[in-house]
Amino acid sequence: MKEIHDRMPVILGREEEDEWLDPEVHEQSKLERLLKPCPSQWLCGVEISTLVHSSKKNSPELLKPVEKSTDQNVKTLPLFSGLR
Repeated sequence: MKEIHDRMPVILGREEEDEWLDPEVHEQSKLERLLKPCPSQWLCGVEISTLVHSSKKNSPELLKPVEKSTDQNVKTLPLFSGLR
């Protein structure tokens, strides 16, 4: 993920969801234990169109991978999509 951005959201494993959402868990150390990078094999990266920045464009096709272009005017964005 660091090739794309210096920050990353927390991605929990299924076995950690209940603890994270438990309103009875108040101990900071228990919650901090969950704040770690997810395994890299959980993520896959693809490049997508920069059209995702346009409020006029809104369709699932925008998140489909695009082919690498040799045209310097064609811009793409890396996207890490979902858990595998």
